[in-house]
Amino acid sequence: MLFVILGRAVFTVEAAYKAPWRIHTLFSVECGNYFDWQTVGLMHSFRKVKQPGHITRLLSCTDEQKKSYRGMHLAPTFEVPSMSIHPVTGDR
Repeated sequence: MLFVILGRAVFTVEAAYKAPWRIHTLFSVECGNYFDWQTVGLMHSFRKVKQPGHITRLLSCTDEQKKSYRGMHLAPTFEVPSMSIHPVTGDR
């Protein structure tokens, strides 16, 4: 049995599944094969360990990358603006 000690309170893994608060796992990636493999590995681990709560991928792609990106099915996804190119100066 795993115990986590935070301050004076002691929590078990079993208690975490019954907790009144919710867990939502977020992870951030860009459009690309490297990040797709990381997504596949993370999703496999998330399911295998039966992590409680939901998981959402924050996907950052330029408009040009979105045209050819084929990995939208890999995880529940929320698209966020790409910051690889500065929106005002155009710097990379």
